[in-house]
Amino acid sequence: FGAGMVVEGIKILFHENSHSVCTRIENHPRFTHHEILQASLAALTSKFYYPRENEVMNVNGEKQLHPAFARKIMALADEECTVNVDEWMELLVSAYDDSRADAHIFFSDLYSEFDVNSDDTLDFDEFTTMIHALDPTKNEQAIMDMYTMCLDITDQKDQISVNVWVFVAMQNHLPV
Repeated sequence: FGAGMVVEGIKILFHENSHSVCTRIENHPRFTHHEILQASLAALTSKFYYPRENEVMNVNGEKQLHPAFARKIMALADEECTVNVDEWMELLVSAYDDSRADAHIFFSDLYSEFDVNSDDTLDFDEFTTMIHALDPTKNEQAIMDMYTMCLDITDQKDQISVNVWVFVAMQNHLPV
């Protein structure tokens, strides 16, 4: 997932094929802070990322980098206002790790909230109610696919553990 998020940002910086991108990254290129800000927004709003309040915000329905995150990027810039791509990717990967940890907590708490009979597993009705609370647009087939995925992963026949749920939620890029 982290690689996918970084790739979304890199697509903004490089308008070339993947081989050219690898060659250019190996040379530790620098980009203007403006280019890095645009690439960061693409990465942080990709389906691979769970943005936090201090990273991305909506302004008149348009997603923008939060000033606090933009300042982190600007702190990486040299006197010519360019940023080393390696340092930028370190910042993105760190933000990604933090966002995944936050999402893990969110989905774990959600699991506990919707385990209404407190048996430490989710039955299909509890699972369906939880998915609809997260994303009312999910249809029954999508819910059944996620539920089946949970059952396929678990080593117990009809019991979905919190860790399996969190894994499936993140695999399906459910919103937080």
